Amino acid sequence: MMPILNHIISFANVPNIDRYLEKCKKAGFHVNQQTVRHAPGKRNGFVNFGPDYIEFFWVEDTKLFDRKAAAYQKFFRDNPRPFGVAWESKSVDAFHKSAVRKGFELKPTWSKAMKEAADEKPWWAFQDIPKKYLPGMWSFMLTYLRRDWKKARTVSIPPNTIYGLTGITFITNKPEARARSFQKFLGGKRAGSAVVLGPHTLKWSTAEAYEKTYGAVKSPRYSGSFDGIQDVALIHLVATDLKKAENMLSSAGFKLSRSENGFFIKPDKRDGFAFHVTEMLPKRWLKTRAGFGQKIKFM
Repeated sequence: MMPILNHIISFANVPNIDRYLEKCKKAGFHVNQQTVRHAPGKRNGFVNFGPDYIEFFWVEDTKLFDRKAAAYQKFFRDNPRPFGVAWESKSVDAFHKSAVRKGFELKPTWSKAMKEAADEKPWWAFQDIPKKYLPGMWSFMLTYLRRDWKKARTVSIPPNTIYGLTGITFITNKPEARARSFQKFLGGKRAGSAVVLGPHTLKWSTAEAYEKTYGAVKSPRYSGSFDGIQDVALIHLVATDLKKAENMLSSAGFKLSRSENGFFIKPDKRDGFAFHVTEMLPKRWLKTRAGFGQKIKFM
């Protein structure tokens, strides 16, 4: 099975992750009630968009984090912006074997248990991905070891009606080269500087072209040692009712601006995420999910 996008990552530089997630919940988003602890010293929270989600890395144990975290993690804690993308495969072991046969050099896959679980059996298997194959971000592939793939996943349309994640726009000075690299490693269909990877569209743009299309909504870009993993600029979402979504987000303090066919959620300096929301019928969205190993139904 071709891998597909699973989630997008940023640090949340906030005093308390629970209060931050509560703000998202008040805005009508579907917030996962469970948070998960990961080394070193992080407790992560999640906002769901159907089967996809965004993940906030939050530093719970600052002493442990400062002692053991990688330099790029410390940078993005202090300069929050989306920098990580996780891809999903039914089997990272099968993907590993296929990629190695094609000539890609990959480290062995590995697995881990969930600290909050009642047992020590692995929940996830991972494949680390060198940045030379998927440049512009930190990324990895995962498999959910306890998922029943025969069972349809049930998702719901949240109160603000923003229910799906349809793609990412990146900023780079090498749009077509980026697209070629991604298509070569992950598969999908490429057209110029865009790759359709299952139900998601990945688009690369120069900064100048991006500003002509999206104006000043782009996430802040930082220079320095980790400029090479700062391409993620805009997350594309869909809703069933744009007016209701706008009203709920505005009431919760989110900064919005109109676009020709939807609206932008401007980047919050505490996490750096920027979103473009358009309207799409759920039936049409479900069609984009068919045939990619995802059995989905609405509640």
